[in-house]
Amino acid sequence: MAYIRRHIIAVLICCCYLQPALAQQHNYMRIIHFNVGQGDATLVIGPNGATVMIDAGLASQATNKILPVLDIMGITHLDAIIATHFHSDHIAGFSRMGDLTDADTMIFDRGDCSGESGCFSVPALITANGNLTTYAKYQQALQGTFLRVTKDTADIDLGEGAVLSFIGAGGAVWGRGAIAGGSADENAQSVTMLITYGDFKYLIGGDLTGGGNGMLNVESNVAAVVGDIDVLQSNHHGSPTSNSQHFLETVSPEIAIVSVGDGNSHHLPKRSVLNRFNALRSSHDFKYLFMTNEGNIGGIELADGTVEGAGIIESDHEFITIATEHISLFAAPDHYIINGVIMPAAEQ
Repeated sequence: MAYIRRHIIAVLICCCYLQPALAQQHNYMRIIHFNVGQGDATLVIGPNGATVMIDAGLASQATNKILPVLDIMGITHLDAIIATHFHSDHIAGFSRMGDLTDADTMIFDRGDCSGESGCFSVPALITANGNLTTYAKYQQALQGTFLRVTKDTADIDLGEGAVLSFIGAGGAVWGRGAIAGGSADENAQSVTMLITYGDFKYLIGGDLTGGGNGMLNVESNVAAVVGDIDVLQSNHHGSPTSNSQHFLETVSPEIAIVSVGDGNSHHLPKRSVLNRFNALRSSHDFKYLFMTNEGNIGGIELADGTVEGAGIIESDHEFITIATEHISLFAAPDHYIINGVIMPAAEQ
């Protein structure tokens, strides 16, 4: 039965991005989560056709996985680009997307907020060997206007009432106080966004940290601001630095999506995080976890670096679907469809 469901899902994925007229005909907003291995890349297409690329994976993944799909869909221009933070598995792919940008493209990132509490300066442009850094290639490849995300940054109008709102960046969350305790790092700087369309709510925040492993707990402030949502793109590829129990219970998603690479050395998503999502099935209204790949699901990591009990276990099949390809979501104001599964959008 699991094999049959996955086969059907694979067919539906192809149909979802090979028929771009479908979304416009029904005024759907589309969100495509590209399978870029151990990285993140998400395309948002508004009901009015506005195109927003959030992260772009590694450069090779952009070339092999993202650009061919955009070509099939007939997308030749990106209206906006959002880099959640400056790690290569999120921004390196933008170096291959310069031809999709022009003077009208808006490019959003956390910018240089050095000197502000919990925030860092931007990465260097040149390596110790005199080569361009990933950050420099990202900046040089893209045409358009670079905009630092702050509390005054305007929402992005996606049409028909759909809106992308910036919730926080640089370790800060708008409308919330300073975050005490924990170590700030590049992941904690992640730009966090809430996408709404009628009753539908979708949260995405790159590698945002939630206090795990001694990291800064930005997630709690985000949760307090956004409240209950429908769909969550799991922070930091299902890492325990993120996805805290308090955060998950507060935002209470019905669906979660994990962008992860097979056999990754970080053993993501971690078993502890999967257990938290599984617990939401009884305590909240959580239904399904969609993963771009099987990853390297962590059991218990031993002192020598080996992992005991890794891999999918039988109970995982009750709520986890391994897509092994891109994950497509169609959202309307009162319902959404993710890889063929139809869900109502809950009134908030």
